[in-house]
Amino acid sequence: MFGPEVMRQLRSQAMNAGALRGQDGSPHPFGWTGGLQPLEKRGDWLVDCCRLRCADDAAAGKLHGAFASECCPEGLCEDFLHFCTLAERHRVAPAGFKRYKHDAWPDWSSVLQLAATGLHEPFSQADAAAKWRSCDAMSRKEMLRWLRRVAEAPPPWGRSLRYTAEVVADVVQATEALQGKWGWLFADRQRKEQATMVLGSFVSWEELHRGVQQARQQRQQQQQQGQG
Repeated sequence: MFGPEVMRQLRSQAMNAGALRGQDGSPHPFGWTGGLQPLEKRGDWLVDCCRLRCADDAAAGKLHGAFASECCPEGLCEDFLHFCTLAERHRVAPAGFKRYKHDAWPDWSSVLQLAATGLHEPFSQADAAAKWRSCDAMSRKEMLRWLRRVAEAPPPWGRSLRYTAEVVADVVQATEALQGKWGWLFADRQRKEQATMVLGSFVSWEELHRGVQQARQQRQQQQQQGQG
């Protein structure tokens, strides 16, 4: 394990690398990967970026994800599919987040496994600070800054989330699912596979749906026991 000083130098090199900066010179959306170790944390980080974006939108009156008034497994999976599709398309997720393991990066299947246990839980900035404060490579302030930068980077996951014609056109092979017709995605095997071709196998997304459903049921049971 590198010492703190070595990690700071490596992080500085990564953040200043041309490949991690946009055309305007600003840090590239996935520049966060240069400072986050170990590699296994990167999938968990991306999931939390989506959760934090949902919290920010909820504070602005746009309720979705775990903050939706009628939160359900289908809606949570739709929302995460929306975020992941845009993250992949706009290069917020690194190239290594592909269907299969590559260059020691987490594959999408492992990212979905992590998502299954967390998507149903509301996630705030305070939660993020508590969870990631032990990250050796980043200060608390830097960590929160990168979380927000990644969460807001994939358009239209910026100031306004809900679906427009441009959004639908941008999310290739998943338009109906993203418009609230998750059942359509499950109805046709060929369309299923096409819709999640870049984001892991369809089996992995089915497992995510089951995992979210189970996690949500467990949470409801715990709440009922606490009230009893």
